[in-house]
Amino acid sequence: MTGKRKSGKRKKLESGRAPDQPTNLPGIPCMPPGLPARAQEEWVRVVDLLQKRGDLSELDQTAIADYTLCLARLDNLEADITARGELIDGERGKVKNPSIQLAREYRASLMKWADALGLTPASRSRMTLPEPGATEDDDLLD
Repeated sequence: MTGKRKSGKRKKLESGRAPDQPTNLPGIPCMPPGLPARAQEEWVRVVDLLQKRGDLSELDQTAIADYTLCLARLDNLEADITARGELIDGERGKVKNPSIQLAREYRASLMKWADALGLTPASRSRMTLPEPGATEDDDLLD
């Protein structure tokens, strides 16, 4: 995706009509039950940051839950790699720790969710966010 995202208000102003889909339905998603403790910590942190940024919706529940679960599992895998090492004993000698491949896969998923949620510098540079302290009317004038 190239260029900066435009807000729904901006699109409406430029086109004279409302966008086909709303860009955001404000609300705070509920934390799903059963998330591991590390995922719960990250949930609270990320929801707070997205809320401060003004870019949070109840629709984000599944995305945030998967992001936090990926992070919790990645932390567990990295702890296993640290504890057992990169090479472990197998039936025929030393073999690569399977946690390395799993960590790579969780890291890739984590980065996709972080990008989708606007949590990376690159994804934020593609977004048009209101200036701190700006009002809704100011957004229409940009």
